[in-house]
Amino acid sequence: MKRYSKSFNSLWIGEIVSEFGGAAGAIINGLLLYELTGSREWMGILWLVYFIPSLVLQGISSPFLNHVIKEKVLKNIQLIRAGAYLLPLVGFWMGTDTGTIIGLVVLQCILGLLQPIFASLSFSLLPEICTDEELADANGLLDGTLRLMGFLAPGVTSLLLLLVPMQWIYSISSLLFFISFLALSRIPQSSKQKAAVWNKKFWWSELKEGYRSFFSYPQLLRLTLLSSTVQFAVGATLVLSVPFIRGELGGET
Repeated sequence: MKRYSKSFNSLWIGEIVSEFGGAAGAIINGLLLYELTGSREWMGILWLVYFIPSLVLQGISSPFLNHVIKEKVLKNIQLIRAGAYLLPLVGFWMGTDTGTIIGLVVLQCILGLLQPIFASLSFSLLPEICTDEELADANGLLDGTLRLMGFLAPGVTSLLLLLVPMQWIYSISSLLFFISFLALSRIPQSSKQKAAVWNKKFWWSELKEGYRSFFSYPQLLRLTLLSSTVQFAVGATLVLSVPFIRGELGGET
């Protein structure tokens, strides 16, 4: 890590903490909802609330993301997510299952809207904080570390459930996102906001150019289809695992 810039180190640390907190929170979201409702249908609704806004925003937001100050937006997203993870706790403190369920649904919607923006901006920031020679290695290190955190988080979260009540995992996730905010705050704002004409014509022309460029690379298209299939399988397993283990097998949390 010494050969990378301080800006990359800050981004790397912020991403590690953020990914771990997000993966831990995602597991608890489904588990808590199933404990409250015992309903598989509610599990499906909870994740549709996440995926539908996420998919829609990914398809239409790129033209605008080219004209924002990346470092500032990344920090703000982490601060918003840190606060959003406290919403289920507010419902729990109110002492009503309805309040907790509403907090979970609102949290999932916020995460679905913010995650694609954060992921896009964090990787697009790499060329600005790394040299051309470092770029491939830095991209591999960042992506590989995120996958590792996603792999480790379920086991560590399960161990935490042996020590603390389920609801308090949200406090841990919120704290981790705040730590990520602090880490990202160390990245100087080197990128300049470009002047953009915010109208339908601008958005449509930028969007068409982006899709035209994307489809001109067959290997990129095939890689995207492969990655999407894998992510779909992972998401389906995440939704099904809690009802199967808790309901069909009668297992413990």
